Amino acid sequence: MSTQAIAGAAASAAILGGGGTLAAYAAGAFNQKNEPEKYEDFQAYLNAKLNESHTYIGGENGLKDKIKTNLEATNAKKDSYKEELRKIVIRTNETDVQTTDLDNATTNDGSLSKVFEKAKTWCEATKIKKYAEKDEKWTKATIESDPDWKPFETVCLEKKNITVAPVAQNQNTVNTSQGTGT
Repeated sequence: MSTQAIAGAAASAAILGGGGTLAAYAAGAFNQKNEPEKYEDFQAYLNAKLNESHTYIGGENGLKDKIKTNLEATNAKKDSYKEELRKIVIRTNETDVQTTDLDNATTNDGSLSKVFEKAKTWCEATKIKKYAEKDEKWTKATIESDPDWKPFETVCLEKKNITVAPVAQNQNTVNTSQGTGT
């Protein structure tokens, strides 16, 4: 192969290989200053980063079912969930929902409804929470370190059941074992 042919092939490979990076820049995967991505609110972060793995249920009846199911559970997950839900009830400083309603939510429909309505209202308000600094936006680091993020993630989001399709076995395999001749 001539030197010119080799150089041409190398240049073509570089152009083709660089095309993926160029497309990524065009799609906005990188910014010119190489800064972290910024988000208007929790909902924007959810849509950009967690949309494949989580669903927002904070404004739906699915939240009521999740609250009841998680409070009826008898494991460490229940304790963690209940603690995050308790933070929501305490942070809202409302007198219509007491922490005793949280304790009675599995046996008293009135208490469950109160807790659900409070959580729903809190989830709806928190998903559009703006960053505290004027003219600034959230980053992944600032969202995940915010004291409202963990309760929001635990109570207002539902993990999607992602199933991976089994890989089909290759039907065109070659038998490499050697048989014995007779």
